[in-house]
Amino acid sequence: MTPARGARRAIMGAALLFALALATGCSERAVLDVTLHLPAAAGTFRFAHVQVRSGPQFGFDDSWTGPQDPPGTALSTAGGTDKTLSVIADSDQEQQVLRIKVRFCTTSLCADELEGGPAVGIELPRAFYLGESTAIDVAIETIPEAPALRPPPIVIDPCNVRGCTEGTPLVDGGYCDPSTGEHFCEQS
Repeated sequence: MTPARGARRAIMGAALLFALALATGCSERAVLDVTLHLPAAAGTFRFAHVQVRSGPQFGFDDSWTGPQDPPGTALSTAGGTDKTLSVIADSDQEQQVLRIKVRFCTTSLCADELEGGPAVGIELPRAFYLGESTAIDVAIETIPEAPALRPPPIVIDPCNVRGCTEGTPLVDGGYCDPSTGEHFCEQS
């Protein structure tokens, strides 16, 4: 092997190790499993379009259009419908507010409908803990009607986000340590 060839291999090996270090350094994520208990279809509103955004720049009255949004969920006419989804966050999103907007629409994509239609907002001031899986269940009883097409958002207290403990939550503290007020996931 020539000295130039050996030097190139050493450089390539060092570059590969650096790339692996970067890849593993960014691999820790957090997962929030969301179960939405949706109301029955009402009138022409036969679909629930669920949108999820992280960060303070996404207000509930703002347009959240984007290619990452999946088609809406068909609502049952006979009773409620459950919708489950998993939200994955990287380290830069761990402590950002998470907002979920459930828009009720006449078509599965809500593409041709006004943003001002009926919707319910769900806000989680803290939903993610790196390396952990957490979960919430939210019940939306009815599709909002005029004049309150956009009721105040449902705010989920961090202590009501399930995770990082076995069994049932503490009665008063939910999933937070009563002596410190910290979520059990912050202690793991």
